[in-house]
Amino acid sequence: MGKHDRASKDFVDRLEEEWEKKNFGYSTLPMAVSARIQRASFYLQSHIARLAASCGLNSREFMAISALWRSGPPFALNPMQLLEEYFVPAATLTRQLDRLEQIGLVERRPDLQDRRAVLVELTAKGHKLVDHAMRRLSPRQPDQLVLGKLGQSELMALNRSLKKLLLLFEQQATLRAARPRTRRPSRSPRRRSRAATL
Repeated sequence: MGKHDRASKDFVDRLEEEWEKKNFGYSTLPMAVSARIQRASFYLQSHIARLAASCGLNSREFMAISALWRSGPPFALNPMQLLEEYFVPAATLTRQLDRLEQIGLVERRPDLQDRRAVLVELTAKGHKLVDHAMRRLSPRQPDQLVLGKLGQSELMALNRSLKKLLLLFEQQATLRAARPRTRRPSRSPRRRSRAATL
């Protein structure tokens, strides 16, 4: 195999070669597409993580305040709306909002439209942080440089295909419903009986 051949092969090419040896009896093309999306997503997420880290946040915390920033005045959303943005359990979002509130980037306030509900609102400090971070983004960002190597027609075709794919997933379930459910391990009978004797 020549140097050019190695350079034109990606990680999933090796997976496809291994899958072919298994003789599944069906096309592995959807698996290859899924694997490439997952691996590309890893690289894109790493850029978001670095941007978040420059703000002293993790990527999910940065995504939460970015969602509030994007929503426009009054820069407030309810927790259910925020859950639609992420693949995280509700308890995880609650912990993230607790931390963001502790460091003064968001605040919870009653929803005037529903007394039982609360809104998460971006503070002036949070707005300034996100606004500054987003303005630092430029076509020179690593992910933008890589995507920029695709031609305009390629980007448009890729965007259309990914939009169609995402719509198909969204028709099946919301992000909230698609998240894996976390189950607490059940206590063993021995531990339960011991607790009952205390």
